[in-house]
Amino acid sequence: MLTVNMYNNFLLKVKTLDRTDIASTGSHDVLFYLNQAQDILIDKLVQERKFEYLRPLTLSQTVAHAAFVTTTGTYVTGISGAAAIDLSALTTFRNYLHSQSVLTRTAAPAATSVSVMNKAIEKEEIFRYETNGTNKPIFTNPKEIVEGKYLIVLPDAYTTLASITAIYVKTPTALILTTPASDTSDLPPFLHQDIVDIAVKLSQETVNINDIKKN
Repeated sequence: MLTVNMYNNFLLKVKTLDRTDIASTGSHDVLFYLNQAQDILIDKLVQERKFEYLRPLTLSQTVAHAAFVTTTGTYVTGISGAAAIDLSALTTFRNYLHSQSVLTRTAAPAATSVSVMNKAIEKEEIFRYETNGTNKPIFTNPKEIVEGKYLIVLPDAYTTLASITAIYVKTPTALILTTPASDTSDLPPFLHQDIVDIAVKLSQETVNINDIKKN
């Protein structure tokens, strides 16, 4: 569905609400609601882990060892072998999904330049995987947490991380009205009506708030 079609569908829907102040909404306001609705829908899909619907917006970016962040606080500093990348520095980053690492292992088992998926843990669990004195827990898939704007990856004592690849949702292209009409949402077409429906609901909420302010 083109943006112009979403725009027209929005106007048709709000007219059925019999609210003259909504029906007179200008094009700038309609686009504001549609873009806000697109963001809300993306967040909902991420929360529900419906990653297959987000494929048009999914990017991956690899950060090599030389660019790892090493001073993000106690979750990195002082943890042997741990590494982090700054998610906010990734191209058009919006939502983190998951990551993988290329690593080398010296034992249990030995391996060279293998790619493995990192496994998410809660930050309160870090102590279970820390190398501490003679304690060397073995886990072949590095553990990961997201702390603020950083993705932190924790390998075991036998692993050296060569690179980390973050898979994430990029910032969507803003919905605009173009001449001739060609603009559309980055989300799959079957979700475009959902954007319209959310936008209509947002417009109702805005008008209701304005009604309260008038009284």
